[in-house]
Amino acid sequence: MLGHLTLRKYLIPLKKKRFEILFGILILIYLVPIWRFTYFPSQDGPSHIYNTQVLKDFSNPEYEFGKYYKLNLKPFPNWTCYVLMMAFQFIASPIISDKIFLSINIIMMATSIYYLLGVIGHKRRLFSLLGFMYVYNFLFLMGFYNFSIAVPFFIFSIGYFWKHKESINWKSGLVLGLLLIATFFSHPVPYMLAVLAIFAISVIYFKKQLKGIALNTACLIPSLILAVNYIISSGMLTSKRPPSSYWNMPRLLADLLSVKSLVSFNVIEQTKISYVLSAFIGLLLIVTIIRKLSFKNGNLIVKLEDKDYMLVAFIITFGLYIYLPDGIDNQGGFVNSRLNLFSSLLLIPLLSENIGRIMRRIVLVLMVLLVLGNLVYIYDYFDVLNYELEEYTAGVGTIGKNVVMMPLIFDKGGNSQVVQTFTHAPNYYCLDNGNINLGNYEADQHYFPINFQTSFERPTISQVHYAPNEIDFAKLSTYVDYIVAFGYDKNILDKVGKYYALQLRKDRLRIFKKTATGIS
Repeated sequence: MLGHLTLRKYLIPLKKKRFEILFGILILIYLVPIWRFTYFPSQDGPSHIYNTQVLKDFSNPEYEFGKYYKLNLKPFPNWTCYVLMMAFQFIASPIISDKIFLSINIIMMATSIYYLLGVIGHKRRLFSLLGFMYVYNFLFLMGFYNFSIAVPFFIFSIGYFWKHKESINWKSGLVLGLLLIATFFSHPVPYMLAVLAIFAISVIYFKKQLKGIALNTACLIPSLILAVNYIISSGMLTSKRPPSSYWNMPRLLADLLSVKSLVSFNVIEQTKISYVLSAFIGLLLIVTIIRKLSFKNGNLIVKLEDKDYMLVAFIITFGLYIYLPDGIDNQGGFVNSRLNLFSSLLLIPLLSENIGRIMRRIVLVLMVLLVLGNLVYIYDYFDVLNYELEEYTAGVGTIGKNVVMMPLIFDKGGNSQVVQTFTHAPNYYCLDNGNINLGNYEADQHYFPINFQTSFERPTISQVHYAPNEIDFAKLSTYVDYIVAFGYDKNILDKVGKYYALQLRKDRLRIFKKTATGIS
């Protein structure tokens, strides 16, 4: 009898925490693809892993990084993933460090939505499960690591601001300021959205209470100083600006309806999943709106709640999604995709949990099935793409140490229709050996910490990746030791063969080594 009572003592609290237990289990399950497979099949991920190691080992006398690269240590966005991954690389291999960073990203993404829903009035946090659908989004699988971790920083910033807006003091102000600084050093788009949302909500919420507006706005100032400095120093104000996106409004609306920011590998199949998610959220929004409307004495009454202030954040994001161009010259791109993700995500806090006990259970089951089904699909693609990446990396141990290599990627995506999994996979040939990759696109951009030496004469990044027919292979052979090719282009490989000897061939992979006489 005593044992039975003791067991009940532990089971009752667990019963009350059933949703939290389910939430934790889903987080663990969503980490499985990261740790089950050797490689995270992203586009830019390998580049971040490699450049983090260059940053970490730049002064290592075993390597010759300083001959080809220079450090760019200015306070620009895009620093977060390098700082974290560099710390991890001191205790683990580059590949494992990548997995640790990705795991943190996934955990932050899930918990940030859970946190936000809780602080704005969702007692049950039911719809936090929908956040799992956005974990393996297009930007994450593109390998946009800094943007990806900036998303949960943005969500935590908005949630923390809302929780402390009426009792802001130096401690909570410091925390909010640090969250915004972390968001800035991760990526400018989520940072911009956070600043605009916090300021706009403060003005609307406090109205004529200038003290409340001033105190919350003051928390923005430290990060704004960094942002203004970056805008001026990067030349953003003078960069060529393409036309606004509102000319493409029908396409943008269609992309938002289909949640295109979740389509990464297979356009047809993943669009179907995205449409199911969109329809699910749409139906819940309709139910939410209906429950807010009522008539009294012939007048329409709209019942507003605290969480409805998140509509301000959505309106700002959606407006920028329609207005901003997809990129600014020499400042980065994929702006529409990034804002597409935020526009869809910010609908979740607007959903009402007041749908009845039975309906909540039905919705819960449907969300779990949707979340697990999406993960199974992602897992299957990870399996397929890892098989291809193992084919690509079969020659990693053959090109030696402290060599200069250039990739020729004729098959950039393999079985992936959207994310070009092999474009930056050549960086796997440069880990733990001091090798230099001429296809290192980050080293060609001012907003990354590793840049090519200006005195280093080389083909342009565009030529390496998209126009190798413009490359002078005779000149290239004077300083490039290896060429790693994937796929086949007879004309280009015939040019390579005049100055390089085929050292390894396996399926689509060909590795060429510089030779004095070349081969016919």
